[in-house]
Amino acid sequence: MKGMISFVLAVLLCGIALAEIPQVISYQGKVTDASGNPIANDTYTMGFRIYDALSGGTQLWDSGDCSIAVAGGVFSVLLGESPQPLLGLDFSQEYWLEVVVGGDTQSPRVKMGSVGYAYMASGLVAGTEVSGSVTSGTYAAIKGTNAATTGIVYGLCGLSSSTAGRGVAGFSTASAGLCSGVYGQCTSTGGRGVEGYAQSSTGPNFGVYGSSPSSGGTGVYGLAYSSVGATRGVTGIVPSSSGRGVCGEATATGGDTYGVYGTSASSGGTGICGEALATSGGARGVVGLSSATGGTGVRGEALATNGYTKGVYGSSRSTAGVGVHGQTWATTGTTRAVVGTNASVEGTAISGYSGVHSGTNYGVVGECLSPDGNGIYGINSATMGYAGAIHGLAMSSAGRGVSGECNGTAGIGVVGWAGATTGSTNGVFGYSASSAGAGVVGQAAATTGQPHGVYGAASSTGGRGVTGVATATSGTTQGGYFESYSTSGTGVYGYATAASGTTSGVYGQTSSTTGRGTVGWATAGTGTGRGVYGRSDSPSGYGVYYQGGLAGSGTKSCVVRTSKGPTLMYCQESPENWFEDFGEATLVDGRCHIELDPLFLETVTVDELNPMHVFIQPYDQGAVGVVVHRSSTSFDVVNLSDGSANGAFSYRVVAKRQGFEAKRLDVCEAARDDSFLYPELREKEQAELAAEEARHGEERTRRDEERVRMEEERAVSSQERAFVQPPQISAN
Repeated sequence: MKGMISFVLAVLLCGIALAEIPQVISYQGKVTDASGNPIANDTYTMGFRIYDALSGGTQLWDSGDCSIAVAGGVFSVLLGESPQPLLGLDFSQEYWLEVVVGGDTQSPRVKMGSVGYAYMASGLVAGTEVSGSVTSGTYAAIKGTNAATTGIVYGLCGLSSSTAGRGVAGFSTASAGLCSGVYGQCTSTGGRGVEGYAQSSTGPNFGVYGSSPSSGGTGVYGLAYSSVGATRGVTGIVPSSSGRGVCGEATATGGDTYGVYGTSASSGGTGICGEALATSGGARGVVGLSSATGGTGVRGEALATNGYTKGVYGSSRSTAGVGVHGQTWATTGTTRAVVGTNASVEGTAISGYSGVHSGTNYGVVGECLSPDGNGIYGINSATMGYAGAIHGLAMSSAGRGVSGECNGTAGIGVVGWAGATTGSTNGVFGYSASSAGAGVVGQAAATTGQPHGVYGAASSTGGRGVTGVATATSGTTQGGYFESYSTSGTGVYGYATAASGTTSGVYGQTSSTTGRGTVGWATAGTGTGRGVYGRSDSPSGYGVYYQGGLAGSGTKSCVVRTSKGPTLMYCQESPENWFEDFGEATLVDGRCHIELDPLFLETVTVDELNPMHVFIQPYDQGAVGVVVHRSSTSFDVVNLSDGSANGAFSYRVVAKRQGFEAKRLDVCEAARDDSFLYPELREKEQAELAAEEARHGEERTRRDEERVRMEEERAVSSQERAFVQPPQISAN
């Protein structure tokens, strides 16, 4: 049947308007035959399709076959009414309707318009309240769509000029469930899921304010679906010098509440990213407040199980800026400026990264005013693996991964505590990849008392209080470097408090074939300096104990007390490794048999290749003119001229040390660089020493300047704290 549509009336479908607004489109038309006469009265099979173009284009919706009554050629239908499928169109663009009557497609298509409910739903009338509701499905009560793919476009835009107003306020009244006060979504790589802009430059205004009374609800929830690009779930910007880009406040007085909660599923994403664009003043990228006794001011959680994800990421581009700064206002109690927890066996509870390659920047800075508090406190709940409670990484050539400073007379700059009672745990682990870097640097600025630049404690029987590892395979690296300016100070002081066991005050180890486990160097050219000093208060202990060989280009001596004072007694040297024993005996009837001490024989080798040597010193005339007959365990002294002679004598027995029989005048390769043996190396050594001293001098100067700067900053910070109270935000 050939026909023609002569009249169409369309009313806007509004899926985000008031509950009483119809969710269908009313459509009416007239069908005539080829001669222009109305078709016969009857029920006809019709179909209705919606396209995005007058001709061609994409089909967006199809009603399917519908039985429609026609009278006088006129028919009416509600598009989207059951059993037809829901329209599901947001009407953010122009649409054309195509009608099929009895299998014949009518032409041309009809452009759809809007009247009635559509104007009220669009908010064209000033003061109109727009609301909507849905009872099922994934549809939104209110939805705004902007089809532009570039530019600063808005799906929904809320503006407030009031000093206490809200650009957008979302309130979720559900008392349970994963509800959202405000939900924003954006598919553009540079778009915003939700953007709020508070125009007032003063007052506690909010770019975006969301509140939810549900125990599992969300005050503000932003979701950026794009898996690439600099997308933002939520972005808050405020131009006020004391404003907040994004401010989250959990007012509940109990429970695991969050002032701000951010999640990122991307392997390189960020749970929460706050950026303060002001180049001066006390601007904050992110500020979170919680009034609950167990609440959290700011919490970030990265749910991805792999990749370099960040629960909370702080970044500062200022040469004196702070990536993340935690501050506790309480002056008593065990407060924490920053707390990090981690359950991954290779994860990091807190990671600070300072990307600036110059200046005195810090990956993480924590400050606490409480006498029992912690500037930074990290907890890693993993019971195994290479987990870190606090991890700091600084890219600056003069930066610090983790920097600790304490001005107290008995304070501690950095405290590392490995609570595990077994395993090779580390209280503090320092890592430096620089050829002249330091694994750990600690500085205690106090000039009196017993402060500690670095203090590490481990409760494990095999743990380390402090471990420093320099992994560079060349250069003058130091696993741990300690320096003392005091004339009676100690560069390295190790104290093992255990009263039993094989404890070590200082332990050094090297895996290099030419390395040094421990190096002590007294660089002063005069005086009684000690490169290494060891002391034991036990009468059976050892000030210095070594395993393996002992070699040196200087003298080996013992110090004894004489009337002259402490006097040196020098060791006798030999080209071979000998042990010797002494004794006295008496000839009886011209003979004497002597058995060597069995314990002495356990330490030496006596055989045909390594015979013992026996030296006789006669004390009486009868012991003169004797010979010695040796075996492997004894010797006989015989007077050859007088078989009845009697007389006293002493003997000295010398034998090769067991296991060192072949040692003789071996070359000591380790002493090739000994300037005491090779004076020609002294000039090079002195130049290197001067360069090292110059470097240390520059480092000391830099540290002194930094200390002065930090003291000035603390003075300014103290003044600010005297006048500035913690910000209070109304929950209205």
